[in-house]
Amino acid sequence: MANFRQLHCKMWSSDNWFINLNPEMKLLFIYLFSNERASMTGLYEIPVRIVSFETGLTRDCVQDAIEVFTKADKVEYDFESGVIWIKNMAKYQVQNNPNEHIRKRIADDMRNVPDCELKRRCVDTLSVRYGYSSDAIVSSSIVSSSLLSSEERGTGGKTENVFTVYEHNIGVLTPMIADALKDAEITYGPVWICAAIQEAVASNARSWKYCEAILKRWSRDGFKAPKAPSGKSSPEDVSEHNRRVIEELAK
Repeated sequence: MANFRQLHCKMWSSDNWFINLNPEMKLLFIYLFSNERASMTGLYEIPVRIVSFETGLTRDCVQDAIEVFTKADKVEYDFESGVIWIKNMAKYQVQNNPNEHIRKRIADDMRNVPDCELKRRCVDTLSVRYGYSSDAIVSSSIVSSSLLSSEERGTGGKTENVFTVYEHNIGVLTPMIADALKDAEITYGPVWICAAIQEAVASNARSWKYCEAILKRWSRDGFKAPKAPSGKSSPEDVSEHNRRVIEELAK
């Protein structure tokens, strides 16, 4: 989780909702922004017992405060999964044009949150607020892949297969390329990576930089199955080729 968060001082003098909270609720609201588990997007897992232990507040007090925050549309909490969503946190914590480090942090944070309805609604809200593009604050590829199971994303723990596909088709797997492939797998999933490698080969552009450009294009415009080999030019042949490619890559 992020080690630094912004807290706007004006809330002490200009936010009437916050000003009218009792001291315990003020403490808890600030804690929800500043505890070590809090993420940049405001979505993270934290059991009530942990909140109670770290703040010194009773569990009943914590639960009552969460209900007050929920009614004010500041917070939502899933008591079954222990996932909380601080609704305006991303507004203040995430830059409009995040660098790769921030985007990776968001992806890692999302992957650490158990899948639940609250997580899905948070992601939907972020997509509306910021939009999905290759340079978006929370790109569709990052968030969507973090919501799916490994089977749904086609990962199945097959990172080593991505490495093998790269070595067989592009070149020697250096430590730097291996790290890039791992990061790309978090963002795009191995099915897309393998498909991008195949398209790079078909275009006679065997480089990881070219593969990354393909992945970014798909993230922006939507996935497109790799081109059929030369000689397969009819629509039926191309469609059948693409179907077999995707089925093979997803195994």
